[in-house]
Amino acid sequence: MKEPRNTICFFCSLGCGLTVNRGEDRVYYQPIATNELEYQLDNPINRGSLCGKCNYLFELLHHPKRIPGPRILKSSGYRDVHWENVTTDIIEQIAALVEKNGAESVGIMLSPYLTIEETEQAIDLAQIIGTPHIDYCALEDEPILAKIRQGAFFQKRLPSIEEIDGMHTSFIVGDVFGVSPVLSRHFLKAKYDQRANKMVVLESSNSNTGWFADLHLRANPGTEVMVLTGILILLLEQIGKQQAIPWKAAVKHVLDSIEIEDICKLTGVSLDQIQSAAGLMMREKPSIVTLVSGFGVYDRADLVTELCQALSDATDSYFLPVFTGANSLGMHEAIANFKPAAGMTASQMIEAAEKGSLKVLLNFGVDIIRTFPGTRATNAIKKLDFLLSTSIFPNDTTGFSHVILPAAPWVEKTGTTINMLGNSLKLDAVLSPPGHIKTTGGILSILIDALHQKGFDKKQIEPPEAAAQETEEDIANHFIEIKDLIKDNSAVESNQKMLVPNNDFSHSGDGAITQYLSWSQRMCPEPIAMIAEGENGVHISGMVRISSSENKITIPVKVSRRAEKGMIIAPVHFPQIRSLLQWEMLPQWGYLNIKPAKVSVEFL
Repeated sequence: MKEPRNTICFFCSLGCGLTVNRGEDRVYYQPIATNELEYQLDNPINRGSLCGKCNYLFELLHHPKRIPGPRILKSSGYRDVHWENVTTDIIEQIAALVEKNGAESVGIMLSPYLTIEETEQAIDLAQIIGTPHIDYCALEDEPILAKIRQGAFFQKRLPSIEEIDGMHTSFIVGDVFGVSPVLSRHFLKAKYDQRANKMVVLESSNSNTGWFADLHLRANPGTEVMVLTGILILLLEQIGKQQAIPWKAAVKHVLDSIEIEDICKLTGVSLDQIQSAAGLMMREKPSIVTLVSGFGVYDRADLVTELCQALSDATDSYFLPVFTGANSLGMHEAIANFKPAAGMTASQMIEAAEKGSLKVLLNFGVDIIRTFPGTRATNAIKKLDFLLSTSIFPNDTTGFSHVILPAAPWVEKTGTTINMLGNSLKLDAVLSPPGHIKTTGGILSILIDALHQKGFDKKQIEPPEAAAQETEEDIANHFIEIKDLIKDNSAVESNQKMLVPNNDFSHSGDGAITQYLSWSQRMCPEPIAMIAEGENGVHISGMVRISSSENKITIPVKVSRRAEKGMIIAPVHFPQIRSLLQWEMLPQWGYLNIKPAKVSVEFL
């Protein structure tokens, strides 16, 4: 007798619903996962549609490679221990290092797969320890969410996902089909509903989304800010005095000093294309501006966000940000409402660990080595006096951790998450975690109780400053940054190519979880570089050595229509690819500007 349990998918921020049939005692790991699923045809978000990853979601239950119990690092290697013993060791380590170095030597890093309730428990843990350093780690989402939170522009949010079906113009920045395949059905329905409906796509490669575009703005890698600026210049000229836009006067003098011809030259997008995009945004209503987060895709994702919001505001279009992390929106808001100005971001914690000022890192669910660009994260965590990591599966980061705790995936949790639309969604556990495995919430409860018993109490941490709302002067200053970005854009050397990370639909985020799904393993088992036909004599396939300022790797290469001349495309879900990308901190934000990298290539 099977018992149906409802849950939601966490492989993107859409929150598709599904039902997993539970057996009499447990759901077994099987390669053919679809036999265990039921599709929720009445679910308002996905109407029964699921991506390939979600069809294999239940493999996470009783997967044979899951970490079965707590492990602690001893001089002879890792040893399996009971929860009571490992808890005592953790608390003694934290207490001793806090006494020696102070509470601010402790950082807490969270995966975007945690629930709202687990995030709130982690905040309680930070208060008990007395550290302001707590952050979630979704590097591609953080600059976008920080900019949205400032609220410089009016945001016309979608009341429901099905509103996309009625859009006459869909303006998409990034590869939405690759990040959230289920979302594609809504954009395709809008495109084919009426002959006059149009889809405009801005990106540098030929992605799944671009293949369906009526107007494909294929920009040179990292020049999306410039293309968006060109569209905004022409839009504001067309609007004239017909529409009152509060911030228009503040940016006019900056925009007037930018030459559209320079934008066209630097981006590779023609004036006709920019004019066509601006015209469609002006004329064909209703319309939507969709911004898809991407790791290493944009140069200055914060400015890309600001320009997308400005386009949306100027044309009275809906604005839809598509996040990579399932609960990035919910976690960003919860942490921003707690963390004081002195609190470090996840990226700043890595830098502090590298410098030696951060001594303890309590890591809940992040494969730090796999997630961050370059190789600095590896060097940083080696310098920590104490690293605790929770994880579903073994990974590169657990291999350097002093304590490893087994964590449950979201299909074994109850709780709340917030999707890209801002809707609160409920998780129901399909099963309880097996054996010695616990949910992150359960782990946090154990640590909090043990710290209380050790004499730790909640500290009065300085509350955060009120969210700084951008003024018209702030907006004008950002447009000066945009102008400088256009002016300072440097050319690629003749012996170099631009490495553009892409989203492979069979993986999610950094691939730390999807790499264990049988379907993802079959579809994309290893990183493969893609290059345009005829580039450097490559016609079929072979091997390529890719070198950047950060690292050097050798991987297979093949010809693909995804790549344009002068670029090399590779799936961002693999640590080898991320290791090539530059670590560039934006001091005013505390976030990384992870952008396409200039690389040298050698075909072997």
